[in-house]
Amino acid sequence: MRAISTGLLALLLVPTSAGQSATRPPMADVTGGSSSSALAAWATPTDSVRAEALLSPAEIRRPLERYLAHYSTDRLLVSRISRAVLRESRRQQVPPSLIAAVLVTENTTLTPEARSSVGAEGLMQVMPMHAGAELCRSSDLVDVDSNICHGTLILARNLRRTVTNFTAADMDFIRHYRPRNNVVERPTEKGGRRIILTGHHELMFPLLVAAIREARARSPRAPKKRR
Repeated sequence: MRAISTGLLALLLVPTSAGQSATRPPMADVTGGSSSSALAAWATPTDSVRAEALLSPAEIRRPLERYLAHYSTDRLLVSRISRAVLRESRRQQVPPSLIAAVLVTENTTLTPEARSSVGAEGLMQVMPMHAGAELCRSSDLVDVDSNICHGTLILARNLRRTVTNFTAADMDFIRHYRPRNNVVERPTEKGGRRIILTGHHELMFPLLVAAIREARARSPRAPKKRR
């Protein structure tokens, strides 16, 4: 998701270089301040989070509202969402562009009352079991401020959690770059096991089931406890 956020606010926050599309606003229009010269040295999406960190909430709010306006014509709602994103970004130390990326991915119409088929609620589609965090003061997931607070809290916890040394697998008809790279290789760079199964599914699934059954049959079973 951090990669998604790069294409979101970051390209609004860095100046347009030669040969690139001129549809992005010029830096003076985004910041209008002294931060422009510092950001000019970091004009690549890769450095967007570092560039974003140099800007004050007041400087980020304008491009953030401009971006969110693509998803809703309700200016008051867009303004309230922007304020909540910037507030939780500051409180929970999560880049605002990352919060916005999750928000527009989960709720493309910016509908606070949205509810998924599995029960996720609000702008960031938070499951009710997460409601009631002390930091967020309210458990109402339809409320804009409460929902973004809870959604950012989940995001912040996941960003600070490290999961290593696990098994990643991809099963597909033909090999593709993204599943191999993003699902199998990247998560296991620092340890773990990689499994790539390629072939016709009508053949692969029965073979996989047979292999699992054979492996379980060979493995020693734990002795049953006597009552």
